[in-house]
Amino acid sequence: MVSLLSAKDLLAQEREQDGAYSPKEKLHKNDAELHHEAILGNEKLHQEFHQQSPEQSRERLLKLATTHDLDHDGQISLEELQEWIFQSFQDLSSEDAQNKFQDVDSDGDGFITWNEHLRDTWGLENDENLLQSEEYKDEYVMIKEEALLFNAADRDQDGKLSAEEFLAFDRPEQYAYMQPLVIQRTKEARDKNGDGFIDFHEYIIDIVPNYKKMTNQEEREVFVTEKERFEQFFDQDHDGKLNDTEIFRWLIPDDRATAAVEAEHIFEKSDANKDSQLSFDEIADAQDVFVGSEITDYGNTLSVNTEGHDEL
Repeated sequence: MVSLLSAKDLLAQEREQDGAYSPKEKLHKNDAELHHEAILGNEKLHQEFHQQSPEQSRERLLKLATTHDLDHDGQISLEELQEWIFQSFQDLSSEDAQNKFQDVDSDGDGFITWNEHLRDTWGLENDENLLQSEEYKDEYVMIKEEALLFNAADRDQDGKLSAEEFLAFDRPEQYAYMQPLVIQRTKEARDKNGDGFIDFHEYIIDIVPNYKKMTNQEEREVFVTEKERFEQFFDQDHDGKLNDTEIFRWLIPDDRATAAVEAEHIFEKSDANKDSQLSFDEIADAQDVFVGSEITDYGNTLSVNTEGHDEL
């Protein structure tokens, strides 16, 4: 688990320069692979897909379209495609956490203890004297933060995490009962004047430390971009500072908004008659838009699992 003082990605989009909270890092792959798996929602199926012939992928694509045609009108609406992609994001996140659970659960008893987490993540034993030693002083700060998350996720307080509790530990932003702690820890790190809010100075200082005396164009561009993000997207009431609700909006990427962007891109490329619906013929004709490897800016791979259940 990375520090509560690091940051979060798009699916993925990691923003470690922000200093915001982040769950564990996503897989470090090229952008095309990351987008492909994001849309698919399953890394294994992403790999399997590239072994299919064009005819097989076309057939599976149409089967998937049928599955996600929620109102059974023979077309895929923009809203249906958005939901399809959003669910893929959730599936990929859960798959990643489940794989981690199996890796960390060293004794295979179906639970993760604090000792197992320490050994897997830090290569350390739960020795308080060792952890507080000068050698591990930096790690100890982050380990204490993780201990807070671990205890918060352990809802039945039995000292170990079930698979569901581990998901809350690994993806606290997805669990309402974890959100107050995420916000609290972020404010402890960033709210330097102690007023209970994060103003623009507290927001920008870790991203562009010398923003008051910028010396190069790159710094200026980052500053302008972040100032716009702060004012237009995060500071919803335009009072110059972020309250708890706004802090959470900053910390946690909106997967639904990302899914909407992906869906709009696919519609732009695939909706031949511009009627805001994708017929199955249009989907088949635009197969490369959905699954072609040459599409590198958006995720577009589809497949089914080995048991024959359609997934995206």
